Amino acid sequence: MGGAFSYASFSRGNGRAGGWGVGSKVGDISPEELQELITYVPTTLNTGIRIPDFPSAQERAELVHRTAVFTLTEEGEKWVTMVSVPAGIDATGRGGNVFTYTCVTDGGTPPAPAQVLFSPDVPTPFSIFEVDKVQIPEKIVRKGPLAFDALIDDFLAGEFQKPATLPAPFKSVTPNPDAGYNARLVSAMAQVLSSKKKSLVVLVAPENQAALWIAATAREVGEQGFGYSTFEKPAGIAELPLGTSTMVVVPESEKLRLMEMVKAGAIPGNPVVFVLGESLPDISAYDDSAVQPQQSTVAEQPRPFGEPQAPAAEASPFLPEAPRSPQPTGFAEQQPLGAYNATSSNPFADVSAAPAPVNPAPETPKTPESTVPVNPAPVHPRVEHRVSPSAAPRPNAWVPPLTKQEIEHLYNYDPAWWLKYLNANRGRAIHLAILDRSCYPEGYYTLALAAAIASWVQLFESPYKLLVCEILRGLDDDTIAQARALVVERFTGVIKLDRCRMGIDSQSDPGRFIKEIAEEIARNVQSQREVEDYG
Repeated sequence: MGGAFSYASFSRGNGRAGGWGVGSKVGDISPEELQELITYVPTTLNTGIRIPDFPSAQERAELVHRTAVFTLTEEGEKWVTMVSVPAGIDATGRGGNVFTYTCVTDGGTPPAPAQVLFSPDVPTPFSIFEVDKVQIPEKIVRKGPLAFDALIDDFLAGEFQKPATLPAPFKSVTPNPDAGYNARLVSAMAQVLSSKKKSLVVLVAPENQAALWIAATAREVGEQGFGYSTFEKPAGIAELPLGTSTMVVVPESEKLRLMEMVKAGAIPGNPVVFVLGESLPDISAYDDSAVQPQQSTVAEQPRPFGEPQAPAAEASPFLPEAPRSPQPTGFAEQQPLGAYNATSSNPFADVSAAPAPVNPAPETPKTPESTVPVNPAPVHPRVEHRVSPSAAPRPNAWVPPLTKQEIEHLYNYDPAWWLKYLNANRGRAIHLAILDRSCYPEGYYTLALAAAIASWVQLFESPYKLLVCEILRGLDDDTIAQARALVVERFTGVIKLDRCRMGIDSQSDPGRFIKEIAEEIARNVQSQREVEDYG
């Protein structure tokens, strides 16, 4: 259930008394809900810039759009999307009218920025004539221009590759040219918002960049999402419902006032303030992985970044079986994942890297050939390997570790590169999914898993069936859901649906999984086609 309503200063007539009030209401919104939501509707959007009485289409597109997405409860049973735009002169001849469209949706996931920001479904009337006649939809269906990764990628890279084709709201945007800083900023904000503790991120940036920063951060956070507002004055933050982790963008003109209020403790929600172009704040308190491991009775030697390590017992996709003797050709399809190791005749082994032993004896030294990949030299800091004190010793399966090239492409994620790479190296997708999370930079395992799944959507061969079943069975639901969402979001348009081949029964578990993702991508492609002409 859900619904929508409009709010502005209207003319008298059609049952309206005139002045500020609800214009129309559709769907299922109770009178009590309506009265509560009206208290959050802004009646002013003062950016300090004079709005012409008769703006051009481009000028209208560049007017401030204040989009606030929030929930009134921590449980998030219902989400509110509230879009407010300047509407020019009202019926009395006074300027400063503000039109607000509010949509209420059920469900525990906040509407994604790519779905609602600048969606063509959201009405943005200007002048009392348009305000009085506007028709509102019950829900937002069509995605806006931020559904296209290329736009966000160019923005973060510091330069738009095709400025002439930019959507109208972003034609005057000048990206920060420091791509490295932009990536670190987005990563830091995403880390705070992804923390288990409820958090408030405040970004000080030009208002015409607000939607881009929020969309980029949401892409990093993933499916869990967060609340957000694209335009807030410091005093308005205290009035915004903070039922969940929230990101707000404050215009640069309000920076001094914001700092004064933060220092005085007048901003609720323990805000973490980021200022575009300035040093990033300390966010170590929001590193959920920074836990002290219990003392191990066995001294561990530091491992190089990316060295594979068996997952903890409770999370391992491998069955606790002893290594088996070699089996005849064709037997592989009958074996569970525990039967496979780097010394068996695994058809998915990476021929570019020599195999390593399974559970090698301590007194048997490993030769460099058995432990060093062809291109292992990582340039990023080591990943802390944490010991699970509850995990009993068990067989340790080894697969080729991450290469320098793979690490670089995780940090600079290019779906087209990953699909081409994994299609050329078919068994590598299995390796990426099997490698323990401690082998990856913090938070990057899901990106690698998404790339693996995307390659299976493009081409799934029958020998993969048991392996993929065991891999997916060993993952928690959240990880699978996040990886699936990443495949749909990042690989739509990259995966060639007309060339997909699935060599297994579509009614099997992996078959259904792959088929459902392909169908979701097809729907996403259709939605994108509907908004290609926007702007």
